[in-house]
Amino acid sequence: MKIIKLLCLIICTALCLTLFSGCSSNDSYIIYFELDSAPKTLDPQLVSTASEEILTRNLFEGLMRQNENGEIVKGAAKDYSVSNDGKTYTFTLRDGIKWSDGTDLKAKDFVFGFERAVEPKNKAPYVASLYGIVGAKDIATGKKSGGLGVTASSDNTLTIKLIKPDPTFLKLLTTAICMPCRKDVYEKAKGQYGITADNIVSNGSYRIRFWDKESKFSLRINKNEEYQGDFSSEATAVIFNVGEIDGRAIRVDEGNVDMGFVNLNEVSDKSNLITFEKSCYGLLINKSGDFGALQFRKAFAKSIHRKRLKNELGKSLTEATTLVPNTILLDGKPLSSQMAIAPLHEYNPTAAHNHYIEGAKGNKNLPKAIELIYFGDDDIKNLAALIAENLQQSLGTVVNITATDSEDALISRIKANEYQLALAPIPAKNDDPAVFFEQFTKNSNSNFYGFKNSTFDSEVLKITPSANKNTVISAASNAEKLIINNISVLPLAFRLEGLAYGKQFNCPVVSPFGGTIDLALVTKAQ
Repeated sequence: MKIIKLLCLIICTALCLTLFSGCSSNDSYIIYFELDSAPKTLDPQLVSTASEEILTRNLFEGLMRQNENGEIVKGAAKDYSVSNDGKTYTFTLRDGIKWSDGTDLKAKDFVFGFERAVEPKNKAPYVASLYGIVGAKDIATGKKSGGLGVTASSDNTLTIKLIKPDPTFLKLLTTAICMPCRKDVYEKAKGQYGITADNIVSNGSYRIRFWDKESKFSLRINKNEEYQGDFSSEATAVIFNVGEIDGRAIRVDEGNVDMGFVNLNEVSDKSNLITFEKSCYGLLINKSGDFGALQFRKAFAKSIHRKRLKNELGKSLTEATTLVPNTILLDGKPLSSQMAIAPLHEYNPTAAHNHYIEGAKGNKNLPKAIELIYFGDDDIKNLAALIAENLQQSLGTVVNITATDSEDALISRIKANEYQLALAPIPAKNDDPAVFFEQFTKNSNSNFYGFKNSTFDSEVLKITPSANKNTVISAASNAEKLIINNISVLPLAFRLEGLAYGKQFNCPVVSPFGGTIDLALVTKAQ
């Protein structure tokens, strides 16, 4: 057995002598998944990182679930009905549905989960996704203390009332924030719910077996024998460890790890690979800094040699002519393919130089060099160096690149306006167009781009689940045009991320986002 798997087995055995009970069948197997970071919480209402979402997706089951084809199907719900006006959903839970400790799961457990999600003091990261439910926004923002449109009329009947019809509502119910929560377990945990193995009960395909946070992180989930739904796992267990992304593709190739997100520069044909766009790297210009004047911004925009950029990008990057990654969807298709893409400034070094000279006139306090900050691997470093070289050649000034210690440090400097130029990721947190554009709005907690525009904010308000398709396309097109024309953020390259897994597995990934990697769908290849 390979070294990493052997170490995992030793740790598992030491922690529990019965760890491998139920694993004697010749058909049983364990999946070894390497995470980028250790989860801080497995409380579904509070998870925010990819690692946390992967785990909660496999420990819990919502009313609805996604199958191997990406279709929304019934999960904990046996059936559901929708009112004629499309605003009231009534769900009936499966018969005999139970928590992992054998306790009956009831409709009130879903009600309590939703109530916790909108409780202001909990500050649920994705609470805005619930604002289509009656009362959710007012409760979450402290305007009132009750009246949430989620109620249980019996042990197995749940009703959810929406403000307006939402064709994407059933998909929302597959996400972590909509998972059930048992009130007695939550209260008994006394603030430790979801952060220790003893304070978690689950209702999904897996149950937590152990969670070692004291030494080197290791976490094991076992097949949930109490689970009686349509997504029973084939694997006996999944063991999670944390490791550096560099080298992980090699570890998958060698069989030390079965699955994980990888550095695309390291991949080979020895393993299976799924790639997707999750972020757009853009050039951010500090409008309140030394080089934030419009003439300078025009100079930077016209200095970028996009044909050269396209030809010299690293393996994990592709050219970006829009800010919107192809993982942002509308009616199941990439939104960017349906938008009227705003034209980018064409490469014109002469015009760029003239704009730069015009901006510098009368300004004797300009620094002698421009600093471009970034954080990332060699592909991102090379992109930063390429942009710096473009600027130097066009503007005739020195441009230095500086790596920050971490992405958090990069974002902190940007938020504090302690930069001139920055190469930064613009993330797609999920596939929702509204969530993507919301990060640029004036009052968004995610807006570190220095972009504020009331017309833009008005356009984003039109991007709602219940809006007409053409309205969403028009609003998204107008919104991006406003960003591009403002020249605060210039799209440069999409970052490709890849999930690698061993040839011995079949792994349908219905979405690139961590929360929808459903390990119950993983099977052994024939």
